[in-house]
Amino acid sequence: MPDIPTGSTAPWLRGFGLGALAGVPTSLLATVLIASIWHTCHIGPIGLGMMLGAPLFWFLTTALWVLTLGPLSRFGSGRATALALLLNVLLLWLLVSTVGAINDYPSLGCPPDNVPPWWPAFIPI
Repeated sequence: MPDIPTGSTAPWLRGFGLGALAGVPTSLLATVLIASIWHTCHIGPIGLGMMLGAPLFWFLTTALWVLTLGPLSRFGSGRATALALLLNVLLLWLLVSTVGAINDYPSLGCPPDNVPPWWPAFIPI
């Protein structure tokens, strides 16, 4: 792969393209997981929150990819892509753990920590 000049916009555009593509499954998976947690734990209405959350999750994922691949592609596009993918998984976990399992919400369907019984024990939320 040829070296990209410092002032080139190619890494930023690549970050936007990959971020827009990666944002779709990330936002859909986050929305489905959060809706499932809310349904299992009886945490209020799901519809409007998820309709507003999915585009916000997509935007956050796209911004993460652009801000990772844009400046870090000069160190190697493979490394920057691997880091962006790792950060994408961490963003998904952060969204599910903060928005999905609300610790301060009194839940009748889940234990005191609002983690549903079907959630794997090796993934903390």
